Amino acid sequence: TTTGNRTVYAHWTVNSYTLTADANITGATFTSVPSGWSGSGTTRTRSVTYNTSYGTLPTPAKEGYIFLGWYTAASGGSSVYSSTTMGAGNTRIYAHWERTWAADAVDVNLSGLGGSGTTNDPYVIDSATDIAFLALQTSKNVTFDGKYFKQTTNIDLEGKTWLPIGNATTAFQGSYDGNGYLITNITTIANGQLNYSNVGLFGYTRNATIKNVNIISGNIRGYD
Repeated sequence: TTTGNRTVYAHWTVNSYTLTADANITGATFTSVPSGWSGSGTTRTRSVTYNTSYGTLPTPAKEGYIFLGWYTAASGGSSVYSSTTMGAGNTRIYAHWERTWAADAVDVNLSGLGGSGTTNDPYVIDSATDIAFLALQTSKNVTFDGKYFKQTTNIDLEGKTWLPIGNATTAFQGSYDGNGYLITNITTIANGQLNYSNVGLFGYTRNATIKNVNIISGNIRGYD
């Protein structure tokens, strides 16, 4: 039998909670899923210890859309980063997106453009969705090497963000002749955010020919 005053001590284990990354749009995929994440479809999950950082977050993608980042709400909310710390409960974060003209070009194909893509019979570009088709396809690793395109009318890009033709992964390698026609109201600013580098009507080219293009209005900005 023990007599006298005694002190007992509590021992603790830090809880872990489930962090769910929700792509927040139908048809999205994940192009990068860091170690520790699992799941399928448009969500990925991982276990995160209370009061520690989320760690590297997965990267979603959707054809014709620009991924703006992770947020605390499906609409609105605050930005979430890899350094954000886990609270005392399961948490869901949401991808935000900007729809671009390329999203309207999913049903366009080369055979529907007119022309055959040669020097003497170039593919015809006569609408915003036609030229956006080039942006969509380069985002899907199509270079258009050896293909020729000619613009045949003025094109107005007002109302949606522009996804540049070509990127650091897949450069545009074809020939584009603006034919002296105008391109107006192009913008690369999505919801006021500066989302990406390599911006412009063409974002990245290699051994390409671009001539007679007249961009007369818009707002083209990206990372400094």
